Amino acid sequence: MFLSRHLRLLPRANIARSLSSSGAHYTTAASSNAAPAEDSPFEIPNRIERSPTDILQALAGTVGRDHTAPHYKYHDDPFLIPMSNAAKRTYAMSKESGRKAAKWIKEEHRELFLHQESQPPVEKFAPSMVYTEDSEVDESSLRQLIAQSELKDAVLVYNLLEKKGTPISADLKQSLLELVCFHNNQEPLPEEYIEERWFIQNNRRRDRHGKSWKDGDLAEKLYAEIEPKTPLSYASLIRGMAKYLQCERAYALLQEAGEKQIQLDTNTYNSIIEIVSYLKDTAEQRWQLCTELLQQMSQQKLRPNLGTLNAVLQCISTFGNFKLARSAALQVLPEFKELGVNPSLGTYYYLLIIFCRERGPVSHVIVDILNDIAGKEFQIEHPKDTYFFATAMDVCRNHLNDKSLAKKVDELLHTGKNYDLVGDSFKESVYYRNYLALLCQTESIEDFMLTYDLLVPNIYIPEPGIMEEILRAIEINNAVEHVPRIWSDMVVFDHTHRESLLLSVLRIMVDNKPNVESPAQQQLPEQCAKVALDMYERVEEAMKRLRKVSFTGQMLGSILTLLVRGGNFEKASEVFTHIDKNQHRIPALLEMLKIITRSSRVGLSGLIPKSAAAAAVSQRYIQIDRKRTKAANMSLYETIAKGAPNSPSYSLYFKNKCGNVISPMHDIPLYANEEKTVYNMVVEVPRWTNAKMEISLKTPLNPIKQDIKKGKLRYVANCFPHKGYIWNYGALPQTWENPDHIEPSTGCKGDNDPIDVIEIGYRVAKRGDVLQVKVLGTIALIDEGETDWKIIAIDVKDPLASKVNDIADVDQYFPGLLRATVEWFKIYKIPDGKPENQFAFNGDAKNAEFATTIIAETHKFWQNLVHQSGTSNTISTTNISNRNSEHVIPKEEAEKLLAEAPEGGQVEEVLDTADTWHFIHLK
Repeated sequence: MFLSRHLRLLPRANIARSLSSSGAHYTTAASSNAAPAEDSPFEIPNRIERSPTDILQALAGTVGRDHTAPHYKYHDDPFLIPMSNAAKRTYAMSKESGRKAAKWIKEEHRELFLHQESQPPVEKFAPSMVYTEDSEVDESSLRQLIAQSELKDAVLVYNLLEKKGTPISADLKQSLLELVCFHNNQEPLPEEYIEERWFIQNNRRRDRHGKSWKDGDLAEKLYAEIEPKTPLSYASLIRGMAKYLQCERAYALLQEAGEKQIQLDTNTYNSIIEIVSYLKDTAEQRWQLCTELLQQMSQQKLRPNLGTLNAVLQCISTFGNFKLARSAALQVLPEFKELGVNPSLGTYYYLLIIFCRERGPVSHVIVDILNDIAGKEFQIEHPKDTYFFATAMDVCRNHLNDKSLAKKVDELLHTGKNYDLVGDSFKESVYYRNYLALLCQTESIEDFMLTYDLLVPNIYIPEPGIMEEILRAIEINNAVEHVPRIWSDMVVFDHTHRESLLLSVLRIMVDNKPNVESPAQQQLPEQCAKVALDMYERVEEAMKRLRKVSFTGQMLGSILTLLVRGGNFEKASEVFTHIDKNQHRIPALLEMLKIITRSSRVGLSGLIPKSAAAAAVSQRYIQIDRKRTKAANMSLYETIAKGAPNSPSYSLYFKNKCGNVISPMHDIPLYANEEKTVYNMVVEVPRWTNAKMEISLKTPLNPIKQDIKKGKLRYVANCFPHKGYIWNYGALPQTWENPDHIEPSTGCKGDNDPIDVIEIGYRVAKRGDVLQVKVLGTIALIDEGETDWKIIAIDVKDPLASKVNDIADVDQYFPGLLRATVEWFKIYKIPDGKPENQFAFNGDAKNAEFATTIIAETHKFWQNLVHQSGTSNTISTTNISNRNSEHVIPKEEAEKLLAEAPEGGQVEEVLDTADTWHFIHLK
């Protein structure tokens, strides 16, 4: 116990010296035979950080990599090897959690761990120091903690010294300032917890974070105490503020240092260049500030380094003006080459995102890059180095669709130790996602399956979207023999709840009837029947539990066909019995009848239950399907127009199925199903129309009215080649973008409207339609400093709705629509004399998960709005259904408001804007 207490009080650097001089031994008896330290002095070498798998990797290096084996961090046991990306992350993080728990036990119960791991003692193995408010500390304690980057204890010791009035030297305060600024006074996660660090980074990856610097915290207190101010004190605070996006103050400090003729270092200027995009709005302003900073560095005779080059390219990559971005990049590169600054992989990453933009012209800059770096081995030099390979493969697939370039990128990745720079597990997954998707589109199915076997499942597990690409390639090549293998992988990867994948598998097997005369395909009918039966049983089980997927007529018809084709008549009869009992629950039974009709030559008619003749069953199925279709097409809402069209008095009111007048904003529910996966959308502007119609926020019951500006009805201009709105445009009811809330991902407040929706399906809706839509993603328009979310959705009744599930599917099934959408929003106000609109996330669309999170947040804001006390000057919250709201009114009063709505009105002449073409070119 004495030794344990003694260790708590010793600085860690003195532990080894104290133990060796004390002569204390607390290992097993064998340790007592060791020679005394003074007779056999040891010099403990510097610690080399090792991961838990380094030894295994070193051994594997002597025999080569086994592509069929899982990563070394997993147990070599089929029952313990994770088979999905989520399971991989959970497994790896659980191991780290176990190590953290063990470390905690060791720290909390030191008296149980008094054995000595090594002789002489090694500092790393000693228990860590424990500081409390009663600890005896001095300057040396603080200096030691700062040297070990123990932020939490260093701050505690500093406060103890301040409390006791112990003087602290300026250089020690400077060292603490640097530590606090680097970590923003937050205890960092130890580097040994690799998986947890990656997990945190991946969670933050989707968002462009706003300021997280702690204003008025310890860093600023330390800076204020350091007098006189030195270049180091300025540099520490500027870098810290820049790192945590206190941008304006960081730049102001840089200017202050310049005015006082305090010369800062290169890396401090680099930190400011990295945040230029937060300081200036337009590309021209950003480039001007960037060049001014470089000129200041030149005047102070500061030599730029790799960090400067990459900071400048990072700034250029944020330019919305493609021509300026490309010319600026081409100007910067030779100048830095002249200065002897060699590019890193991070440099090439920035060049790729500058030249190979989704909405820019095609660029082959990657060819020059690969020619320059082919065969080279790289080491990490910049944080963005790990972004190169994933981005390069994305360019090969989505920008150029070039298989040969993709293989060159893959060859470079496997050169030397370059694989260490592939990045975390997320980037590795993105890399192989694009690689496999490109190969399955450009290679023969046999060659592709060879690559598939090398990578799946231990290096990469295909996501459902990639699995759909693979199935499409199999279908195109009529390679039905690969379906059993793919189905077994889908089962392992838990893809069996994806209806679109199930239908694809069934369609391939039904449409590609095996040739039983061919020896290679003789077993296929039986194998396909087993796949169909397995699918039937899994869907049946899923319906009992989570109901993620359910039977459709098309699915059951295909299963029946395959079972009969495989000779499994007994199971086919069981399926038909299930259909007969559950016909009222199965949608689109007519599709099933079409499939079995085509298959009648194989004897399906004999499998119909004896309780009903074939014709009677068929007729009953047709009648049920027609009734279900008719019921589904009945609208739950109707509209009543008041006032003359094309006049300020025009209003479109809503009634529910009970005939009650309602508010489309407050009384139509946001969610259209219990699972909250389908949303109601109020159509304000049908596709290809120009009148700027919107839910009127100020008018009681919020009818749809035409927006008025400067006393005139508003019409959206036709910006060639777009005619009016290019989708059905509307809003999600029971949502509100709160103008008092600053959205962290955009740094801007809400726009005080319901959240907007663009519906991309094939049907041109009518004004006032209430559609049930599936959310696919979102883009974030920044309109006059306000966040204006545009939710991308599709009508659930659209023929492609079952295939389109996320934003990545939009480009696949609606190629060019996302690009046109961003362009439309950028330019549609330019004919009115306004500047080009700006976007968050560089105009990139976020996925469905991100979009649903935003919707849920705006729904909570709406709930607060409709239930708040008092009245709003800008939004009428009058409604008939929200019982806990002060603003709910009787149905009779709502009917009275409708009756009092003005009729007639002065009809205005439709502006030329509604017909005129405007030819606009983005800079």
